[in-house]
Amino acid sequence: MKIAVLNSGSSSIKYRVFEMQGPHVVASGAVEGIGESSGRVTHTYRSSDGDMVQTESSAVIGDHGAGFDIVRRQLSDPATGVSGELDGIGHRVVHGGETFREPTLITAEVIDGIRAQTDLAPLHNPANLVGIEAAMRNLPDTPQVAVFDTAF
Repeated sequence: MKIAVLNSGSSSIKYRVFEMQGPHVVASGAVEGIGESSGRVTHTYRSSDGDMVQTESSAVIGDHGAGFDIVRRQLSDPATGVSGELDGIGHRVVHGGETFREPTLITAEVIDGIRAQTDLAPLHNPANLVGIEAAMRNLPDTPQVAVFDTAF
């Protein structure tokens, strides 16, 4: 079973993919400098011989949608990605307000609820939502869960 964890911030997307039988990290990385004149993409993956290999490149990343496309390509590349399908995705969300106090399966209503909390975390919740919406568009059949910083 493979689970991805995404942290879509104001100018970056960070991720890790865990093989839950073990558990161990099979891939991780970051897309940084989103919306800036230059950005950086790092990706670390477990090679076929079990070693962790890191790649790094520069790129202009216009927005979070483009950033998520990079993440999706990194994870689906047979040479450097995650073999097989993801069984679930967890999204870090900064503020759940009084509405969300525990990890929550993401639905259209949950997205609306997170959007309603934007005033509580104006730099973070909008970026968190972009990551959620991009993941839901690209992997609509994969269960996705929001985990709120304010739940702790």
